[in-house]
Amino acid sequence: MTSTPDISVIVTIHNEWQYLPRTLLSISEAATDACHAGLSVECVFVLDSSEEKTRNIIKQKKLNGVDEIKIIEVDYQSVSLSRNHGIIQSKGDYIFILDADDLISFSILRKLYCSAINSPIKTIFTPRFKFGFDLSYFIVEYFSSDLINIGDMVCQNLYNARLFSHRSFFENNPYFDMPFQSGYAFEDWLIATEALASGYRFQAVDETAWYYRVRKHSLFQQSINKTTRQIPKSKFFDYNTFLENYEITRKITHSPKSIGIEVLNNSFQMTLMKRANRIDPAIIPYNFYNYSTGEFSNATSGITGHAYAKICRIENNKNFSDIFFLSPIHFPYDFFDDFFSKNKSTKVAFFIIGDELNFENIHRHYPDITIINFEKIMPGIENKNRDIIIIKTLQNQSTTTKLHFFPTEFSYKIYEKFHIIFNNQCFYYSLRNLSYHEKLRELEFLNTLGSTWHENLKQQKETKTTMRILLSNGTPLASRE
Repeated sequence: MTSTPDISVIVTIHNEWQYLPRTLLSISEAATDACHAGLSVECVFVLDSSEEKTRNIIKQKKLNGVDEIKIIEVDYQSVSLSRNHGIIQSKGDYIFILDADDLISFSILRKLYCSAINSPIKTIFTPRFKFGFDLSYFIVEYFSSDLINIGDMVCQNLYNARLFSHRSFFENNPYFDMPFQSGYAFEDWLIATEALASGYRFQAVDETAWYYRVRKHSLFQQSINKTTRQIPKSKFFDYNTFLENYEITRKITHSPKSIGIEVLNNSFQMTLMKRANRIDPAIIPYNFYNYSTGEFSNATSGITGHAYAKICRIENNKNFSDIFFLSPIHFPYDFFDDFFSKNKSTKVAFFIIGDELNFENIHRHYPDITIINFEKIMPGIENKNRDIIIIKTLQNQSTTTKLHFFPTEFSYKIYEKFHIIFNNQCFYYSLRNLSYHEKLRELEFLNTLGSTWHENLKQQKETKTTMRILLSNGTPLASRE
């Protein structure tokens, strides 16, 4: 083998011993195909806190077509740190990221490499199709980033974990560690957004496929159950960076049309699936025809990117010291008279859902504040996507920006879902003049918080206004004492 392999396949492994033999056979087929094309392939297996049974499978399995195998044992308990370690130890010009329970089409390494050497270096390659199988069945088709509304990355990852690129990309953009207790997840979404912010483009390569095993207790499923399902702050969502990328892709008038289930009539894809079926019998067209939960693509509508672009234009370069999540019904003028008399130099934003308040009157009283009515800015947006856009908006603010939550269903839901990632910035207020129904809802909300945050919540004495203050960090603001 040459001193520098053409391709390094990085496989992170925990305890997937029951799936690992099939994954290794899939890698071996792809490496053999690449070898016949004159390419050299290195496999780097990173065993992260793996059991003896898993380690033995790796150490005893022979891989045809692979020129060199490296086995590295670590104790990170982190897929991101394991990948980074494997990348550092690898030698290939190009790197392909793989998990220990997936399968790949037999010609994928050759196809990805041939596309890479004939493209600009700042390109990331991904399979054209993703076939989910096992616990559930679905099909996802991917298109290149210059063909889709890339702004919709604000609410979802439009690409996937199976990335292939020159090693310089991975060396300059290491995966970010996201322990569950941080509240964050989805390192693949984050690295994709950072790539776009750095001027990379994504290219989906024809005649390639990735077979994604859907498991009940997979790391992805744990991330959904144990976190906010959000990524840390990304450069891509900085206002100017986002608008620059959005302006390029918003000119797309016709998104590519996904072929969906018709891919099963594609002779080449069926050849790939038949080869995969020899390795895992669960990968068969019948299951996709009869048990599929849907056919999807990354050619999305562009509506969420458009909504976030509106926010970027409103808030561009504005740094707020305080952001208030307000009720559309109760507006506490006395409280804000007191607040602004004691905080004359603050920059304040009001986040509101609904049109019930008299915004002209509010602006007349407090002319320097910024009011953002998310319902007006984002008509037709699903609530879950609206909330994600709000979180991206907050991440653009300073970590010292104080977030104030007043009693309203809107603020309850934002606080309940995301307070873990903004905890030290959050303050909750209770109005004395709530209706009976509103007070019951507030008690339900506070009881929910009390199950995990009771020790951190301390009730403060009533102020001269209609408020009493509950502070999530237990410390009163000096100006409110």
